Amino acid sequence: GLDPTSTKLVLSSFSVANGAPLELAPSNRDLGALQIVIEGDITATGGSMVALKVGYAYVYYASGTIHTPGVIPEGGSSVAAVTMVDVGAQFHVCGGTVSAVGHAVLVPIDTTFVIESGTLESTGAASFAVYAIGGSIQIQGGVVSNTSATGYYAVYSPNERSTVTVTGGTVRSNYTNTGVGAITMSAGTLNISAGALLNGTGGNGIAMTAGASLHMGGSFTQNDCRIYLSKGTGTHTVPDDLTHDGHTFLLNGYSAGDVVFAGAATKWTASKFGVASGMPMSVLGADIVAGQPQSTLAITSPTSYTYDATAPYQIVVPASGYPNGGQGGGALTYWVVSGGGLADVTSSGVVTMKGAGTIVLRVTRAANTTYMSATSADFPLLLIKATPDITVSNQSSTYNNATKTPAAGTATPAGLTVTVKMFSDSGHSTEISEMKNAGTYYLRYSTVATDVYNAATKDVTYTINKYMLAQSANGFIKTYDGDDVVPTTLAGNGLAGWFGTDVTGTVLTATYNDKNVGTGKTVTITSITGGGSANYDWPSSIPGGRIEQLAITIAAPSKVYNGGTVFAGNVPTNRQGSDAVTYTVTYTAKAVGTKNYTISGLTGGASSNYKLPTQTSYTDGTITPASLTVTVTAGLNKVYGGIDPALTYSHGTLATGDTDTVFSGSLIRAAGENVGSTYAITQNTLSAGANYAISFTGANFSITQLEITFAAPSKVYNGGTVFAGNVPTNRQGSDAVTYTVTYTAKAVGTK
Repeated sequence: GLDPTSTKLVLSSFSVANGAPLELAPSNRDLGALQIVIEGDITATGGSMVALKVGYAYVYYASGTIHTPGVIPEGGSSVAAVTMVDVGAQFHVCGGTVSAVGHAVLVPIDTTFVIESGTLESTGAASFAVYAIGGSIQIQGGVVSNTSATGYYAVYSPNERSTVTVTGGTVRSNYTNTGVGAITMSAGTLNISAGALLNGTGGNGIAMTAGASLHMGGSFTQNDCRIYLSKGTGTHTVPDDLTHDGHTFLLNGYSAGDVVFAGAATKWTASKFGVASGMPMSVLGADIVAGQPQSTLAITSPTSYTYDATAPYQIVVPASGYPNGGQGGGALTYWVVSGGGLADVTSSGVVTMKGAGTIVLRVTRAANTTYMSATSADFPLLLIKATPDITVSNQSSTYNNATKTPAAGTATPAGLTVTVKMFSDSGHSTEISEMKNAGTYYLRYSTVATDVYNAATKDVTYTINKYMLAQSANGFIKTYDGDDVVPTTLAGNGLAGWFGTDVTGTVLTATYNDKNVGTGKTVTITSITGGGSANYDWPSSIPGGRIEQLAITIAAPSKVYNGGTVFAGNVPTNRQGSDAVTYTVTYTAKAVGTKNYTISGLTGGASSNYKLPTQTSYTDGTITPASLTVTVTAGLNKVYGGIDPALTYSHGTLATGDTDTVFSGSLIRAAGENVGSTYAITQNTLSAGANYAISFTGANFSITQLEITFAAPSKVYNGGTVFAGNVPTNRQGSDAVTYTVTYTAKAVGTK
């Protein structure tokens, strides 16, 4: 149901059993030949000889492998791995491999087989890669071969209707029997032209027998094989302008009169045939006689050559290699019969190498009047690329914040370009664009492969050493801070030689030999990290450290009035730890109040680590009043009606230079004159002046009873002894007070 004019059937892999091949034979011929593309393997199992039958179809074998294990007996068979069974069938090999123990492809009358690329092979000792029984065979490319150890024909035609056209590719066989070749034609026509390659092992590349005809349309390549022509009914056309170099003919059954050349035939003349034609020929039979045969040439040159521009390869034919041990015979000629693209050879036998590989050189001794025919010797020469030497050494420099340039490598021989790549690892897996920081880098120098030189490499190292920093004139300087640690930011001050901004961000770990102020101190460096420090080394110990005095800072002083202006023992506000250091404040006046003052006189065990600030005079000092105790004299009292005594007190120690004259004002007691009450004595207006703050301790004032005085009593006799209502003579004011007199007798008289 497919329209072959617009449809291609694409087939994948198949496995076919014995007697059941894949058959591509459309039943409706009216549609035309169907185009079928095979992209896969077709494998016959169980000893099958046929894997694919092609009917009226155009089959294109694109990739994969067709393989049959069946064996076809010598003498032929009507079957092959690929068998075309219909008139008009076409089988094209354009890739992949067709392989059979028996015949690979059977090409009957009115069918077409084409190989453009790929491989067609028979591995059997009695089988053909192409069995032409009347069809058209076109070898345009690829390889057609019989690969059995003993060899057999690669292409065989026993049918006069067969046409074999070879315009390219390789036809190869190991068969060396006389009268047969890689292409054996007992009937039919062989057309062969430029582009073809015949391979053999000393046998025949082409064998034309019986009624077969050979038509050579141009020079083609023969490799270790001949063209065998057996006299029969066929006609052979060899163009007059065919380049004879490399074509060896073996003629059987011909006489001199049988060889006819057309055209001017300056190279191919009957008179020179087999004698001095310049074309190597051997003639079987006794019809042509021309002197004695040449003996085999001997070649003493080595079988391999490594390219050397100063010493090209020279083919050497020693005297013992000449015919019959002498110098007879015609001129020596040399040419490359296989692998011509790899080398040229001069007329003097100098081989100019153009590439690597195996070539086959042929040396021919031409025939002359003494020796009937030319003789030749072929020998393989393995052309080996030379490996250049690269001269370069390990390199080193010192870090300077600049990109380093590897040294140029040189190659021997001169003239080859040496390139270099830089890597960060010894395995050369990580390529880098520059070398700048300290460390070891890995350089790979190389040359590229050419036609005659292998690629070469040489690995070396490039070491950028760390830059050694020196002591800076600035030194490691800090202000005293109570410890021996060098500030972490001083790497740039104490060490000289930093490049660019490398010092930025560095962290210094170092110590002075002690914590105290001084110069020429030994600095021990433990480490420098961060920034660009990884690119540097430094001395472990430097004698240039300096610790400078710390200027003290102060708080506004305040002292208690003591009658003087000097205030010693002040501790700086920036004292480090528990350092023993004090300074003295001197006020401009001694009295209490806000005062101007100056500072001076650092003292203490650690005072040498400190210094006074630039400013030593200030205005914010204070002197506060001194506390002065005042205690009222205990037990102050009077007798009722008497006058109050002076209220007295005692006081604490006054400041130096002060006397009791600093006091003013007086004490006071609570009002009251009666006995029996407590009268508190208070400070009242008592003051010691602005320089003192009195701490007052009061007391109580007491009044004791007044002892009465009286006059001698006199009463009128009243019969009693009691005389009441007597008023004391010392009664105070109009106090209501009386006393009673009791007489010892009631009678009148002095009692």
